[in-house]
Amino acid sequence: MGNMSKPLPVTPELLVEIELIKRCKFAYLRLVDQHRFDDLASVMTDDCTAAYSDGTYSFEDLAGIIAFLHENMGRPEFLSSHACHHPEIDVFADGTADEGQMGVEVVV
Repeated sequence: MGNMSKPLPVTPELLVEIELIKRCKFAYLRLVDQHRFDDLASVMTDDCTAAYSDGTYSFEDLAGIIAFLHENMGRPEFLSSHACHHPEIDVFADGTADEGQMGVEVVV
């Protein structure tokens, strides 16, 4: 949640975009929890970025993210359960979006 500018006003078109963001996020979480890492390409772009463990592991592309997930979460005994509730998504003029936090439980 680092964007300090004012969010765009909510319009019907923006609500559609926000719904697409929510669907993408939930698809990502489902695919990760199901260990379907290669299918992430259907909901993420090649130039996406990710940071895990408070930035200890950071990646600047989809291939790096998928490789990390296979290596660190791909074991059958590695179970995760992501939960996201009541998203508060703001969209900004530069195309970025900020939202609320999520909870993650991992069982190894």
